[in-house]
Amino acid sequence: MIKNIKLIIWGLGTNGKNLIDVLHSEDIIAIIDSNPDKLAMKTYQNIPIIDFNTYLKESEDAFIVITAMKYHNIVKQLEKHQKTKYFILNEAKVALAALGLIKSNQFIDKCYLDKNANYYISGINLFSVYLYNYLLEYKIKADFITYNKDQQEMLDSLIEANIIRHDPVKNNNMRKSFLIKTDDLVVEGNEEIDIIDYKLINETIYQPWKKDLLKFKNRHKGKRAFIIATGPSIKTEDLEKLEKRNELAISMNGIIYFLDRTTWRPDYYVISDGEMIRLYEEAEKAEDYLKHTEKFFSDNYLRFWEKQHDSTYHGFRQIQKPYEIKFSSDFSDRVYAGYSVVYACIQLAVYMGIEEIYLLGCDFSFSNDLKDKSNHCYGEDFEFYTFDFEGVLNGYRCAKNYAEENNIKIYNATRGGKLELFERVDFDSLFNEK
Repeated sequence: MIKNIKLIIWGLGTNGKNLIDVLHSEDIIAIIDSNPDKLAMKTYQNIPIIDFNTYLKESEDAFIVITAMKYHNIVKQLEKHQKTKYFILNEAKVALAALGLIKSNQFIDKCYLDKNANYYISGINLFSVYLYNYLLEYKIKADFITYNKDQQEMLDSLIEANIIRHDPVKNNNMRKSFLIKTDDLVVEGNEEIDIIDYKLINETIYQPWKKDLLKFKNRHKGKRAFIIATGPSIKTEDLEKLEKRNELAISMNGIIYFLDRTTWRPDYYVISDGEMIRLYEEAEKAEDYLKHTEKFFSDNYLRFWEKQHDSTYHGFRQIQKPYEIKFSSDFSDRVYAGYSVVYACIQLAVYMGIEEIYLLGCDFSFSNDLKDKSNHCYGEDFEFYTFDFEGVLNGYRCAKNYAEENNIKIYNATRGGKLELFERVDFDSLFNEK
């Protein structure tokens, strides 16, 4: 596919591992991370894990792909050292799954491209670079549109490094011959062209998931539901009370490690983080515990979706924009990340038409020691787990604003804890006999 490319992944988190899975590690020469536990691993899938100083000394020719959700400080660090050869994974407007189609030679057929068309690709990002060379591999005419000086300099760097097989003179002549209006730029000319439409690509890739999720729209219109988080305040007797009253429940993540203590089972189960999906795969009894539960897993671990699953599994597309948290009313189309799987659960509840949402086990009081087993009701510790209090709170604020504007009630029924954003209600009072 792309010849002579050298990539370094910055960040061995969910996004980093997902990208490595898609690229199958063949283009990656190193991983940068500052976490001591990850550096101690030394390698991941036979790829060296290094710190930033080692990168500066040994790997200056490589292009970096920043996979961390919060990337502003990383960019500042690179620019401080005058390093400009980097991509920001989240800046590409197309889903990572599309890159997987390119790597597996399925993109043209799956995205219905016309092999006789002239295609123009807006912007220089990791996806567009792979896509450009892929189209040329199949002798499909293609060209880039750069919309600022930085983009043009990046294109020039890629050409100079022989990563893009490109004639810049022809490119400049072609760029003057068409008219395009996109979100980013306007270019004038008169040639009839076809645009690589990132939005259309995303819609095509996720169409099967969207069609599947439509059956849940307004399924519980006007009902109430409990979102069961995994804070230490969760008690078996509370869950059994929900079971006895046949209350609608959505739960998440590590609740699978608590289900051996109760006969209660959630109606719906959600994982938004790729690391947690990996742990779910490894959990011995998870599928048995949740065999009658509808399960919603994000696209943050694409290899999971390469396997066959029964009809209780449903995929959803997650949008990770840490500096611009939004709320989605259409779970079938997109789900915004809000630093907590609870945020995805709230979006699911709203999509299903639920008008009263009760949070249980949202303690919002994590220990500074991320390996402290008392952080969760199930007493497990996960080295990967981090909790961004301000990020989670920003997501909750966004959910609260949406709920207030749409006559939806969100209450905090957690026993204790430190989450005061939502109106508090006493859990036991919700079951008083009339």
